[in-house]
Amino acid sequence: MADLLSGIYALAEQGERWKALIRTAVQQRHAADRAGGSLPEQSLEERLNDLHPGFERDLADAEAFFTGPGSLEDLHLFFY
Repeated sequence: MADLLSGIYALAEQGERWKALIRTAVQQRHAADRAGGSLPEQSLEERLNDLHPGFERDLADAEAFFTGPGSLEDLHLFFY
């Protein structure tokens, strides 16, 4: 049980880091708007990828961990 809980805690901790990363990207945009400057016109996804390359892939991997393979037919995809 301790191993399971520590694994879940590790994923939750990573989620907190991602939340802080998203908050940073949004705050940078707001700060630039207030200062009258401008950041290069980017979507939030592009900005996050600049701050954390591979963000979308990492997020998708975490989601796949929580949702699992989906069905028995998909199970082999996780082992090969």
